[in-house]
Amino acid sequence: MSKTKNSIILIVVILVLFLIICACKGFPWEHIIATSRAKKYVTEKYQFTPTKAKYYLSIVDGPQRVLLYNDEFDFSFSVSVGRILPINKMSDDYLERLTEYYMARDLNDYIKKKTNNKGKAIISSSFGRIHDFTLSELEENTQIAFEKLQEKYGCIISLNTNMIKNNYNINYDLMYDIYNNVFITGLNPRNISFFYNDKKGKTILYVSIDKKHFFDINSPDDLKSFFEEAIKNTNKK
Repeated sequence: MSKTKNSIILIVVILVLFLIICACKGFPWEHIIATSRAKKYVTEKYQFTPTKAKYYLSIVDGPQRVLLYNDEFDFSFSVSVGRILPINKMSDDYLERLTEYYMARDLNDYIKKKTNNKGKAIISSSFGRIHDFTLSELEENTQIAFEKLQEKYGCIISLNTNMIKNNYNINYDLMYDIYNNVFITGLNPRNISFFYNDKKGKTILYVSIDKKHFFDINSPDDLKSFFEEAIKNTNKK
């Protein structure tokens, strides 16, 4: 086979691969157009312009979406833009993500202070599209989220590895202090989970406590059985 034919075949293969990748993840110009349209949509709807944007397209998960960042509150949310969707037909999860931010804010500040910025709180919701209140109602009174969404979310305590020392020697006083503060800040989750992560973000220990056990935990010692069970399951892997 001549060098010319080899070159042609190589070019065709590269072109086909490029088209397949672009069909799955979007063409380069689609990224630019989608992020621009998403920013315009947010600016028109919420009167602020996101400074960061990340484009996603998945043939499995559905239409195009753009992940945007609200720098004022330090959280991200997504806009479903679609390949041919007009701006007035787009949708977003801004209300859900803002709700999670407000609900976790006080607990998050407390955890960061107690752990020297080595831990954080995350509210993991199952709200779907929230119909219990509007954005303006939430902004006027953030407590409405605590009142309307009781037990509709999980509370995640994410901690880095230096919280585990000497082969899972857990500081139960600290963990109970954080656990107790979940309720002090007004949260009423369906479960509370502790995630211990390494420097790369990989979870090395996961402890979950369901709401049915909340009334049984009244001291640091009451947490031990949950952590010991999680450590045993982790060591089995």
